[in-house]
Amino acid sequence: MTVGRHAAYEMMSAFPITSFGIADTGLLCPLLVRQAKKVDAIFYSPTPRCAATAQVISLMTDCAPLFEDNRLCEGVTKKDSRAFYEEVVQKAQENNWEHVHVVTHLYNVNEMLYDDARCMPDVEYSRWVVRQADYWEDMLKPRGFVDVPPQYRADCLKLIGINDSFSKKEAMWKAGIDDESDYDRSLSLAAKVLDIMDMKLAFDETVDEILAHVKRSIDQV
Repeated sequence: MTVGRHAAYEMMSAFPITSFGIADTGLLCPLLVRQAKKVDAIFYSPTPRCAATAQVISLMTDCAPLFEDNRLCEGVTKKDSRAFYEEVVQKAQENNWEHVHVVTHLYNVNEMLYDDARCMPDVEYSRWVVRQADYWEDMLKPRGFVDVPPQYRADCLKLIGINDSFSKKEAMWKAGIDDESDYDRSLSLAAKVLDIMDMKLAFDETVDEILAHVKRSIDQV
């Protein structure tokens, strides 16, 4: 199971998440699949920014099943989070799903993953944490394996400035990335997002048109 926050959003915009949020999420989808297999189902908070993020992830991962759930709204109780989690595990067993992705809010990410995730860094826009186990029953154990994936921060555009101002070793340290290949890929993704933003995507473009730009950029990374 992967759990992530909604994409970047802006109040009063034509679409619940920004063009940057769409591009950012789209660029990260192949990494999400690589980290935790093909997405079989997506559960999301009914808030528009979560629903829109789920739509983008569905389009980019060819995942058809989308499920709205009020227990993913911001500020729900730990009891509701636990009930949702147990129900998802049961549905995954019944449908032979291997990977479920959840789109929710920052507060809920830690609540859903219990106390073993309290020390995790905040999940920024369009990033996720992973709970993995050999069997879905093991996912209900309080200390199941929780992994924070390599920080492929397409939204972390400071990488561009860091890379220009410091040596590679210093830039990696400042970006919080240990592996050189992870850093190089983060830099490439950040650059691609800048390219997409430079296209000056208008809000009257459809999500499909924006994602077409994203897919072409992914092929080049």
